[in-house]
Amino acid sequence: MSTRKWVIIGTSNTVKRIVELCAYAGIEADGYPLVVARENPDIREELRRLGYVDTCVFTSRRAVELVYQNSSEDFKSNIRRCAVYTIGPSTTRRVHELFNAESTHPNVDYSSTGLVKLLTGRILGRTALFSSVKRSEILVDALRMYSQVLYEPKLYDLGVDSQVASRFIESLENSYIRGLVFTCSTAATIMGGTSVDSSIRIVAMGPRTLATLSALGYNSLIPTHSTVEGVVKLIVELEGSNVSEHLGRK
Repeated sequence: MSTRKWVIIGTSNTVKRIVELCAYAGIEADGYPLVVARENPDIREELRRLGYVDTCVFTSRRAVELVYQNSSEDFKSNIRRCAVYTIGPSTTRRVHELFNAESTHPNVDYSSTGLVKLLTGRILGRTALFSSVKRSEILVDALRMYSQVLYEPKLYDLGVDSQVASRFIESLENSYIRGLVFTCSTAATIMGGTSVDSSIRIVAMGPRTLATLSALGYNSLIPTHSTVEGVVKLIVELEGSNVSEHLGRK
């Protein structure tokens, strides 16, 4: 009889990290990195129109990389001089690696909600939001409130790799699945009301993903913190395993 596994669905980097950390905790997990980024062919023109900004907000490593690859040297210099905020430590590290710029991210809640809390009450001036075109409405609303002007260049869209998605949907017919983890709302949309055995636990990594799954009719759980570590800790709790020492040393 096959060992029951957790199945992780979403963007490649996040799926990989969750699968690796689950393995470190002694929990078997399969990954389906079915969410792919599709770059806007007119991205250079989008960035050229920005002009000077006082604040930059990056919601992903991919956004950092695309801005670096497609912006002018003058704008790169602008980023090094302005206030930079990111969604989490991985994105912050990428900003430092590519732009040699300092940035600030939420302490624990690495999500749009965490960013909103971080930015609440700040005077941002001319702000550029660098993200996929599937932007968080609560983040956009907050930035409009605290910015003199908000620029929203179209960098990339998130789509679904149909072949990987098909393999995932086929896997739902197997009895070995213990639980499903969706790392983003784009991944959750592929469910489309697909029937899931009542014994399978469903986890949403963040609030937007939870809302998407709820709209599709699924009862889902959400970790205390919207991070890779937060997701794995929730899985550990659901498994009844105590591997906190492993997670603390990771």
